[in-house]
Amino acid sequence: MLPDAHIGQRADSVRILEMLKAIVGEDTVSINRKNLTYLTNVRLNVRFMITVNELPRFSDASDALRARICLLSFEKSFADCMDRGLEGELKAEASGILLWCLAGLHRLTKNGTLTVPTQSKEILANYRRLTAPVMGFVEDLCEIAPGLACQCDRLYAS
Repeated sequence: MLPDAHIGQRADSVRILEMLKAIVGEDTVSINRKNLTYLTNVRLNVRFMITVNELPRFSDASDALRARICLLSFEKSFADCMDRGLEGELKAEASGILLWCLAGLHRLTKNGTLTVPTQSKEILANYRRLTAPVMGFVEDLCEIAPGLACQCDRLYAS
């Protein structure tokens, strides 16, 4: 879990992207355990939760990471209207919350995947354009079909 992560366009974003894709793709990785023996060929059965105010700008034309993202948007801020009695209210609703969670688990088990909200699908479509601007260019300005061609100079000028 990486709370309030700040991942920019620095050189480390390429390294972070490579590592994230390797781990979520269930590839084997090496682990430096700091003052312990180095582990090699380890498959990590983990998932990441990254909370950000701004989507990380990974350059990923392969679309591999985006295909594995479950993005949830929280647009309402409670900073100015904190509910000091919320803990008690949640405790009183604990059994209902548990039933709601179990229903979600049942749906996940049945479908084999998380239910993606419509708003999340829209944000992920925009995220794809952010991480792979060439794909956005192709979607906006190119017609793709068998037998069609374009001069490289004309395409480059566009």
